Amino acid sequence: VMIDQHAAHERIIYEQLHVRTAAAEATTLLFPEKLTLTPADSALIYEQRKLLENMAIVIDRVGNETLVARTTPLIY
Repeated sequence: VMIDQHAAHERIIYEQLHVRTAAAEATTLLFPEKLTLTPADSALIYEQRKLLENMAIVIDRVGNETLVARTTPLIY
């Protein structure tokens, strides 16, 4: 049996996030992550900001094509 360790690790992280979605703890990023997207993608993601905040991801809109992620879920 062969196991892709990277994929297995990603799956573990996914499962941890999935279980803790309702009560996710956030960690503030020291350097907020800037995301440059198409205007349509930026608008789509920004419309879902309440859902993202429930998962401890806080984003702000900086321009028509730019979002900034300020927090991410705390992963132990």
